[in-house]
Amino acid sequence: MLNDGRGSTASALLVRRGRVAAVGRLEDVEKQDGARDAQRIDLEGATVVPGFQDAHGHLADLGAALETLDLSAATSYEDVIDRVRREAARVPEGTWVQGHGWDETTWPVKHLPHHALLSAQVDKHPVFLVRADGHAALVNRAALALAKLDGVLDQEPKVQGGRVLLDDEHHASGVLLEAAMDNVQRLIPPPDVRTRRRRIAAAQQYLISRGITCVHDMGTTPADLEVLKDLRAARALKLRVVSYLDGDGVLDDALLKDMPLAADDAEWLCAPRAGP
Repeated sequence: MLNDGRGSTASALLVRRGRVAAVGRLEDVEKQDGARDAQRIDLEGATVVPGFQDAHGHLADLGAALETLDLSAATSYEDVIDRVRREAARVPEGTWVQGHGWDETTWPVKHLPHHALLSAQVDKHPVFLVRADGHAALVNRAALALAKLDGVLDQEPKVQGGRVLLDDEHHASGVLLEAAMDNVQRLIPPPDVRTRRRRIAAAQQYLISRGITCVHDMGTTPADLEVLKDLRAARALKLRVVSYLDGDGVLDDALLKDMPLAADDAEWLCAPRAGP
């Protein structure tokens, strides 16, 4: 549908060098320069819409989620535990098991879980499971021990912007809210360059397959920005990315000297200046 206020519908679209050159009635578009030799694609009644732009996304997190255990279909806490147990059996002892998507409001018992049942089944692997909304995580005793949160706590640890929930015995329940998630998440080994590249490429493919052609990547780390630059240089970046650097990280003069990163001619990647 054309934006002419009359509800007009276009029947043809001409693309030249990756950009829309003309849109309108087929007989009018056929008169445009280059239309005669253009490849013709009959959509057989399908509708073409402009590529969608995600105004607030997290490419690296999406790529990581695509590789970690998806718990969105779990029908109960016991189901979550069984899925985690089977995943843990696939990897060496001590390896982190990560997952995402659990939601206790969809379970028969609709309250936040306690780690005890999970820890009883999975005790040789630290576990970090992000809730569906991304604002809470469930961890097991092994992860709590690494974070030094496994003992009796006189009071709930003070975490600015977050909470470590305690049970009636003053032990950590295993549920971490908001900023408290970082108490455990920071202990997970960071991905190497190869893993970062694989994850961002996977996130790119996932978004494009759903019609999203541009994303504003919030909290891009310097390491991920370098991966994006490399993908662009290799002509492997097919998703337009506006990167906003991670304000919680180190924004020193060395990092900011190249900011803002101006968009290239094809506008595949740019980054506004961050910090003061």
